[in-house]
Amino acid sequence: MGQKEFPEVAREYYHVDATCMWFVKNPEWFDVIVTGNMFGDIITDLGANDQGGMGIARAAISTPKG
Repeated sequence: MGQKEFPEVAREYYHVDATCMWFVKNPEWFDVIVTGNMFGDIITDLGANDQGGMGIARAAISTPKG
């Protein structure tokens, strides 16, 4: 997705369970994660816990306009 428009951007594909595992072990590997809402919710909750709890974390959720 987007490879034709942005060939300079490196992309990798992971299933959500593998993403969560690597997100805990090596969070510095990830700059941006693009995913659907259901899996994004799982990953942002995990990221919030890494930061110290759901109340501390900040997240941006973008929905398509249409």
